[in-house]
Amino acid sequence: MSTYIGFNLNSNRQVEHFQIIDKNYGINSDGGKFFFRQAELALKGSYIPKEEVYCMPYEGTIQPKDIERFIKDAIRDGALLYTTHFPLRDIAFVHENTSSYSNRGIDSIQKMLQKAKDDPQLKRQLNAYRTFHQEKEKDIYNRVITAINTNQGVLMFSDTGRGIQYAQKYLQHIGDNFFSPVYKDAEKLQMYYFSTSNINLIKEASKCPNMFEHGPKKIFLPGKAHFLDSAMIANYTPAMECSMVPSLECYNQLVEKLNLDKSQKNYNIGILDRICKTGQIGNLKDDSRFNHKNSFVSLDERIRMSYVGRQDDTLLKNALERTIKDTAKRILQTDYTVRGYEPPKQEKKKSRGITM
Repeated sequence: MSTYIGFNLNSNRQVEHFQIIDKNYGINSDGGKFFFRQAELALKGSYIPKEEVYCMPYEGTIQPKDIERFIKDAIRDGALLYTTHFPLRDIAFVHENTSSYSNRGIDSIQKMLQKAKDDPQLKRQLNAYRTFHQEKEKDIYNRVITAINTNQGVLMFSDTGRGIQYAQKYLQHIGDNFFSPVYKDAEKLQMYYFSTSNINLIKEASKCPNMFEHGPKKIFLPGKAHFLDSAMIANYTPAMECSMVPSLECYNQLVEKLNLDKSQKNYNIGILDRICKTGQIGNLKDDSRFNHKNSFVSLDERIRMSYVGRQDDTLLKNALERTIKDTAKRILQTDYTVRGYEPPKQEKKKSRGITM
């Protein structure tokens, strides 16, 4: 039984997206779900871009690089002409004019598009729909660019459904790596929204898919990111900004403000950072989220529940609190990669020459 893949090609015949199609109910039904999902995503943007969406059998191994290579080979060999495909705008037209309770398979798309060829009124509606989104795409003066600025520079995203999705994926990447040394000099994360007639900036925003893998997860690829100089947005006022100070409080504020998923790793880092700075572990004994409580609970109990804790500013109490701080610092340096807690560089010992 063949595996099927679905994929989108943009107007330059470049891969925008691909995924394996699970055939739980047959390729007509599950392939149709894939096509309609592409339309649903596209309709979450300012316009539907000129893309072609395909569904074709695939016999290779299920590896993203193999699949993308297969698609590119199919483009080069002209094999796409003989596989099931529709313009994204046509799929969206069918989606908007089809009840959610009706059949939403591949055949339902084929039937409505065939009907549009025979029915003059439906044909006019389809042509008007195509023209509407084509004109919206060409209306560069009303394109809205999302610009996200950090210490690394500015990345730009288009206002298509997928462009907005990529911007959210990039923000999630920043959140997941909030404590990373990559953001060592970052003070703030800033977001801007602006329209421009600068065709170069519009083209830059339209290239945002190049910074992500094209499979379903849309993982951000830092090595492919083209950061622009922050000076270019110096005259704009940010629509939103978040502190990038490496603390648990700032991290929590950022993920809540941007509606991001929280990271267990960052929770551990934030708590360890707080312990390292204060020497106090707080009420962590029953905290199931903190993975390192066993490294501190015994020392904390010794301080709180013995004579040591009843005496302020003694050498013994200070020594135990310093051990708590040092333990947190050691874990941050050895178990994680955290800005401000980079392990000290080992100096190479100079070899002594042999004297005779």
